[in-house]
Formats: sequence, C-alpha cells, structure tokens
Amino acid sequence: MIGVRRTPAADPAPPGETFEGKVFICPPAGPTEVNIALSLFPIPGSGRPPGDYFALYRIRDWGTGLEALLRGIGETAGPKFGIELPADFAAAWDEALVARCRCRLRDRRTGKSYRELRPRSVFEILREDPPSRGRVREIEDLARPEIDSWSKPVFVSAGVLAAMGVAVEPETCRLLDGARRIAAFALLGREEFEAGLVMTKEEYDGLS
Repeated sequence: MIGVRRTPAADPAPPGETFEGKVFICPPAGPTEVNIALSLFPIPGSGRPPGDYFALYRIRDWGTGLEALLRGIGETAGPKFGIELPADFAAAWDEALVARCRCRLRDRRTGKSYRELRPRSVFEILREDPPSRGRVREIEDLARPEIDSWSKPVFVSAGVLAAMGVAVEPETCRLLDGARRIAAFALLGREEFEAGLVMTKEEYDGLS
C-alpha cells in the first residue's frame, strides 16, 4: 500500500551524540517537506573544490558533474529562489568550497527526532496536503539502507547565494538537491545524515 512501511531501520549513529560547532539553519527543504527542520554542522577540514566534490554527482534530468548541477540550478532558480539568476551566477562557485556536514533532522511540529517518532508512513512526515502518489513512491523507494552510499543532498550557504544575487539571512542555507532523500531519511527514523554545503572561503575559514 502506498505510504505504509514496516518498522524502519535504526540510525547507525550512536544515540545521544551531541552536535557541536557552527550551525547553518535551513528553511523547509521542499513544498511537501515543510514539516522537516534541518540544521547543518559543517566539518572543519573537509572542504573540497566544487569541481572535485561534484565530479561524480548525478542530478536527475541534468546529468553528472558540476556543470550539470549548475545547469540544473540555472533552470530551477525561479521556483527555488524566487528570482532570475544573472547569467554569470556560476562565477560565485569559482572560489567556493564544499564542506561535508552532519545534518540533523527534526519534526518541525514537535521538535522531536525521527528516531523518537519512528514514522511508519510518508504521510506522517510530509505536510497535511497529500503529496502526489508518484512522490510518495519515490520517497519509499529511497528509504532503504543503500541510501548512505548514494549522492548526498546538497545545500548552498547564504554567502554563496549572496554572490549569486540571492539575498537570504546570514548563517542560513538553502537546499539545492535532495528533498526526496531527506524525506526518506526521516522515514528510516534517522537522527542525522551526511550532506554537502557549498560555502564561501570566508565562511569555511570561520569554522575553525
């Protein structure tokens, strides 16, 4: 049946492990994931150039690699950011770094972790307005142990967004790719997952 799962697998991370360091807050990841609260904790020393980090990254509908990701951003900027990006927006990535992050996820309505809530259905996670059947199936298909070996969700920091012409609050970030995977992590009862955060060098230097 669509939307119903067996008891989800536990998060392999130790229960009660604390999150420390600089935090970037992310607004709702997508139109159907508004109930998922996300906090990103970049890992100092993990930064890599975007061309290196995204060399094997595959983004649906656009292909593999950094150029494909930037092409996808350019074509979806309107609904994601509410503006039309300048033609040279990709130049903002020339001096950027991508940091590995621990991303903590919580239910926005209760403040509880999905480890505590143990959702058994996609409909317990997403907004009250039912998502499409296709989106529910995609999330269910992603909610399996192999998800940890796939491409990580990608976020972009306020600093990089500002250089692209998008004004957002300092020390926040926005999701570029991975909303369905994030919902799948919640369905699996995860406390956290790994993600990549595109940052300016100044933001990255401020981690240490």
